[in-house]
Amino acid sequence: MVSAATNPDSSSSRVGPGSKHGLKTVSPKLHSVLSQIRSRVRKTVFLEGLAAALVAVMLLFWLAFALDYAPVLFGFRELPWQARAAMLAVAAIILLAILYRLILRRIFVSLKNSSLALLVERKYPELGETLITTVEVSDAKRTDVPVDQKFLEITQQRAESLSDNIQVDEIVNSSTMKRFFVFAGILASTLFGFAVINPTGMGIAAERIYFLNDTPWPRTVNLEIVGIKVKRETPIQGIDEHGLTLAPIDGQFKVAKGSTLTLMVRAQSTGSQTTGQKATDSSGYKQGDKQGDKQPPKICTIQYRTADGSRGSQILNRVGNVRDGWQLYTLTGSPLQGILSDLTFDLRGEDHRIGPFEIKVVDEPVVVQSDLECVFPQYLVDEQSMSWTPRSVRWTGQASLPKGTTYKIAANANKKLQKVYALDFAKQTMSEAIVTDSGFEFPVAPIEATQNWHFYMVDEDRVVSEQPYVVAVEPIDDQPPNVIAKLKGIGTAVTPDAMIQLKGKVEDDYGLQQTWIELETPTTDTLTFEQKIGSEGKLNAEVDFLAERRVNGLKLPADEGAELSVTVKSADFCTLNGDEPNIGVGDKFILEIVSPNKLLRILERLEVDQRRRLEQIFEEVSDVRGYLQRTKADDSPVDKATVEPGDSEPATQLAIGDDEEKLRRQAMRVLFAQRSTLQIAKSSQETLGVAEAFESIRLQLENNRIDSADRKERLEIRIVAPLREVVDKPMKQLSTTIKKLESTLSQIDAGLGDETTEVQALAQTQQAMDETDTVLSGIDEVLSVLVKYETQNELLDLVRQLIEEQKAIMEQTKKKRQRDAFEGLFDE
Repeated sequence: MVSAATNPDSSSSRVGPGSKHGLKTVSPKLHSVLSQIRSRVRKTVFLEGLAAALVAVMLLFWLAFALDYAPVLFGFRELPWQARAAMLAVAAIILLAILYRLILRRIFVSLKNSSLALLVERKYPELGETLITTVEVSDAKRTDVPVDQKFLEITQQRAESLSDNIQVDEIVNSSTMKRFFVFAGILASTLFGFAVINPTGMGIAAERIYFLNDTPWPRTVNLEIVGIKVKRETPIQGIDEHGLTLAPIDGQFKVAKGSTLTLMVRAQSTGSQTTGQKATDSSGYKQGDKQGDKQPPKICTIQYRTADGSRGSQILNRVGNVRDGWQLYTLTGSPLQGILSDLTFDLRGEDHRIGPFEIKVVDEPVVVQSDLECVFPQYLVDEQSMSWTPRSVRWTGQASLPKGTTYKIAANANKKLQKVYALDFAKQTMSEAIVTDSGFEFPVAPIEATQNWHFYMVDEDRVVSEQPYVVAVEPIDDQPPNVIAKLKGIGTAVTPDAMIQLKGKVEDDYGLQQTWIELETPTTDTLTFEQKIGSEGKLNAEVDFLAERRVNGLKLPADEGAELSVTVKSADFCTLNGDEPNIGVGDKFILEIVSPNKLLRILERLEVDQRRRLEQIFEEVSDVRGYLQRTKADDSPVDKATVEPGDSEPATQLAIGDDEEKLRRQAMRVLFAQRSTLQIAKSSQETLGVAEAFESIRLQLENNRIDSADRKERLEIRIVAPLREVVDKPMKQLSTTIKKLESTLSQIDAGLGDETTEVQALAQTQQAMDETDTVLSGIDEVLSVLVKYETQNELLDLVRQLIEEQKAIMEQTKKKRQRDAFEGLFDE
């Protein structure tokens, strides 16, 4: 390369007109040589800079290509367009710098004749500085140096004569330019070869590097994400989302917190068939079976990053063989098992990498509140009392509704829902609920049996609730009315003129329509007698046989001993079973129709039984007196009549310590007091039962219209009233006194008493014994009345028996006289 001076001056070879030496200009021959050298220098500078620029452009292309494509070979992604734009800008800057430094800054530099002459003199020393002298003198501006004109002319002539030997190509060094062009040629050949061998790749490289297109580089492996499946323990048939493979939306999956996922990826080699059957060539081999045919990657890897910054990688499991050119890979374990936080991941298979994908963990849809909007059966509705009118019932985990109720489940969810599946667990049928802005609604037909609804919600994130929302409703059957009825003043037998009374209660959850008494006999149809129910369902029913016979012509069986059944029935307002309401049936009472005399004999036997029962009560109360006697201290006088066998200790009994003996006896005193308390309580109840039994006998006399006023008065005034009075007064007072005695003895037994307490216990014992005598006296008076009238009843039985026998004899006599009257009448 030529090095030239940079002093600004004219390039003319002529001496200026003001030159004192009066030198002529440089000869045309020398001027031509210098001009050729100057032109060759400028051309060489331009070509050298151009070659350097071409080399830079091609080198930068290969560098950008390497930076963009090399990551692909290692399974990474291409450079983004921003990085490629930055590289392109750097390349442009480098190219401009080369053009400036090697061309623009050098090509316009002033090349003086003196500099060029000096360049020639160095190359050709045989000139003997004639050329430089000639040029410098002709260009000199100094006038103070004397110069011989003749000498200058000889010098110029010599320079001209020697200029014929000057070779311009030898003076200007173009080796650097040639090296650049050689290098540029080599680079151009590589580009041309790349374009010929892989024109698609060349086009993609040009588009990506110079046009910043995002066309991806072709891979040897094509990797695709199939999707993600949520693993469920018990998939529900009919729910489309169960078992559905979720595809990414904008590179994102949304799953419920705690889900266990299965990632599915497929890959294929770009050299194998991708669809349909593998092609067969002329040799008969399937292309996919040829040796050397590209196979899917052996390893497919997931590289993930958790929300807390943790990183890791896992190798996916290869599933089965290649099908239709695709190989399936799956991953079920970590980090996809029980996922609790967001996860970002990439997938890599050899030179192909896809991602990033994000698994976003969200809350699964749940119901925060639900109500049952109920419409009850019409027969239950009472507009006046506002009972059983349509209402909303808050669901709290269990509900029971009247049978026939229509209801709608209205639920509010924590998220916006997309779909709600309703599974009838009993019938195993699936339907869909109506999605609302706040949740869902599900109308249900009138409830007839237990309903168990399982709701599976799908939100807008395509997340399905793992556990169903269960609404179980049990129907409340409209039970028949509850009829509790007892005969009042009626036993097992009645007279034809009796008045049947029944007391009790009739209840129904939703109101009573009708209550009646049914009478059934072997010879008559079922007879009904409607009854009214009092407040709170109280039953006071009666059927007067005498009045019904007189007014309505009631006919009862005439034969004595015929059976009559009495039943109380009640109907409600239920219309669910067609037109037939529910009917409640009370106990069925079987009565025997008897004559008044026979009924009296039955009642008299009942009196005898109750008298014996009262005698037993008398004996039991008498035992209480003995118990009380034994509550006294040892030094107290003992009534020998009350001492029982075994009370006195045998002389041969082993000696016992005085203290232990004293404690034992004291405990026995408390024990006998407790026995007395229990016995009095028992006797009180039994005495009251005897009184009620006699009252029942009296009422039977009255309800059966037995003309026996004195007997009724005797039972009421001399038996029932005294027995009730014994229970209400002396027995009650005796029970109180014995309890006080028991408390006092317990204090003594605990060691809290003194002499005063012992005196108090003795006084209470004596008081209790006196009150016991009062009770016995009252019972004995009643027994005396019963014994007296029992004897009278026995006499009446004898009279009745004589009367019956007399009637029988008279009947037999009558029949015998009739036979005697006709005897021999038809004899010959």
